[in-house]
Amino acid sequence: MSDSTGAHRQVFAKSRGIHRYLLRSDVTTFNRMTQHPTRDRPYFGIAIFELGKNDGVGCFYREDCYLIWAGDPAEAQSKFERKAGEQEYPLGASDDQSYVKLAHLVDLAPVSEAVHTGTADLYSRHFSNIAAYRTFETLLGGDSIL
Repeated sequence: MSDSTGAHRQVFAKSRGIHRYLLRSDVTTFNRMTQHPTRDRPYFGIAIFELGKNDGVGCFYREDCYLIWAGDPAEAQSKFERKAGEQEYPLGASDDQSYVKLAHLVDLAPVSEAVHTGTADLYSRHFSNIAAYRTFETLLGGDSIL
């Protein structure tokens, strides 16, 4: 695969059932991604939280995205679980008797481009049913929860 800027190589990766196609202009760009001062590399994580109330009215879900610096996938997973867990609070912890519960750790993947270059492709997700996606994505016409 190539374009006017030079040769590109396409990398196919499969992680937790999600297929990713990563384009890297060259090995140098990829290597720059790992030149974080601590030798850590960036990972991108997605978590889903359930938001609810004591009276059972208004159960919604929230998707949070995390940028995690870690030395290896196991460390990234541990940091991801800890950070997502910090968002939880049990029923009755707030004045309105609401709660936030971690529903799913959807995915954790290495970032596909260098993040210190001004712009970066952090994460790609592929799916086959745009109609289903539109049902919950309010920016594409889905129902608003507000």
